[in-house]
Amino acid sequence: MDIIGLIKGFFIAIFVLLLMSAVPIFIMSNSVKSTLLQPSFYATQLESMNAYQKAQAAILDFVVNAFPQDQLSTYGITSTELRAAFAKQITKDWIKNESTRLINGLIWYMTDQTQGVNLSISLKPKAVAALSSVVASKLGVSESDASPIIEQAIGSQIPDPFDASTLMPGIKDGLKQAKSYVGMFMQFSGIMLIAIIALLVLIFLFTLDMVKFSRTVGWPMLLTGALLAITSFMLPGTVSDMLSSAMPSGSGLSVQTVIDFLRPLFNDILMQSIILIVVSVLLIAFSFVYPMVMKTSGNDKKRK
Repeated sequence: MDIIGLIKGFFIAIFVLLLMSAVPIFIMSNSVKSTLLQPSFYATQLESMNAYQKAQAAILDFVVNAFPQDQLSTYGITSTELRAAFAKQITKDWIKNESTRLINGLIWYMTDQTQGVNLSISLKPKAVAALSSVVASKLGVSESDASPIIEQAIGSQIPDPFDASTLMPGIKDGLKQAKSYVGMFMQFSGIMLIAIIALLVLIFLFTLDMVKFSRTVGWPMLLTGALLAITSFMLPGTVSDMLSSAMPSGSGLSVQTVIDFLRPLFNDILMQSIILIVVSVLLIAFSFVYPMVMKTSGNDKKRK
């Protein structure tokens, strides 16, 4: 082999190694973009995990426990009646709609589709309607007559709307910082795609042969796809170990719940790695079949 061939081989090896590093990074970043940075992902996962129903139950428990029993007994209202009244207002569908609105706003803000984010929820009308209903039934008046009394009694105890930024003053700054990180992540993913295309072009230019190009790219990408597929199976266990050491033992959120929530991310990485394996196999098959076809075609021409 001459010196030029050695130099070409050296550069091709470097390009292939860079390609084997860039492709897994791009696939994993692309999986994150198609799952964690998509509002539909959260809607599907929260629905499948019955999160809206659990949230409704938690909110109703909080509301019932927050009301002093002596005030309820003044009107002859039981905790069961209060819970039933609030259940008609704070429904699963309402929680789902509000959650979807908040999550969509956050994702759109993080991905720079909007310039601001609304973190407010209007709870006071729901509380007034629920209390008016139960008080009206006890006093024998209409809900419209009971509503002003309830509004006056509540006063400013329940802000309308309730804004999370007032409860957590630093949340807006935290979201701005998170948005900058997401922006850098999106740019990095785009750079990875450009780098992969550039490396493929360079490898082709250094080989200038479709058969050599297919083999040069096919075998390393087959190995990369196989390793990435194995990694996708190992990720749940790795994440579980990380969360087990980070999450407090008394937390209401279990590690398995988080793993189940992230399951589509792991599945997406596996699916893309399978696609990479299939493409690699096709390239390798082409590198063997194409010369045979050309040789057969050449022999037929000679016979003629």
